[in-house]
Amino acid sequence: MKKILYYNPRAILETEKEALPGLSNFFGFYKIFNISSNFIDRTKTLKFPLEAKLLYPIPEFKKFTKTFEEVCNERAQELLEMAKQRDCKIFAFYSGGIDSTLMMVSMLKVFKEEDLSRIIVLLSEESIKENPNFYEKSIRGKLKTQSSNSYPLLFNERDIFLLAENNDQLFGSDAVGDLIKKFGEKVIHEPYSRSLLFTFFNERIGNEKQTNFFLDIFEK
Repeated sequence: MKKILYYNPRAILETEKEALPGLSNFFGFYKIFNISSNFIDRTKTLKFPLEAKLLYPIPEFKKFTKTFEEVCNERAQELLEMAKQRDCKIFAFYSGGIDSTLMMVSMLKVFKEEDLSRIIVLLSEESIKENPNFYEKSIRGKLKTQSSNSYPLLFNERDIFLLAENNDQLFGSDAVGDLIKKFGEKVIHEPYSRSLLFTFFNERIGNEKQTNFFLDIFEK
């Protein structure tokens, strides 16, 4: 059986709600997080109704002493060397948020003047409004730009396409922000409390059995 690489949760929810076993619990997950996301288990321990291909499994744990800044700089250098070897462009999806700004800053720190011509920043008016100072100082007139709406026409097997999406998961998803809004910032510094998370998640799910189902998974 072929495995899918990407799925749209909204489309499945609308058309296949009862077609696959486990979909009821599966969609409870989106009540906690975001229906626009699609979830992949990188640990290979969970069963999903949809069998997706795991492109990036979690590597083995090992001792690690580098700072976050060092990791970002090294990755920028790796991408530059890759682009030079392929003699290709680097399309950077820029939203103006903290994560994509970090991605841009890392490249600007590492790339030399002659290397910057490889970068094409994919952005929108919203990207500029999100961080106008950075746009004026570091992008406008210094880097090539293109509308982010054009990205479906750009994909190819040669050029490099960059996202900063998963940087969020180093510090917690939007759900952590909602947790802080409800219980205060001190909650993220306190010991784990299942009862607190039960209260938080069950307000969204509205089903005690399903809420406990997810808490069992998270604790595992």
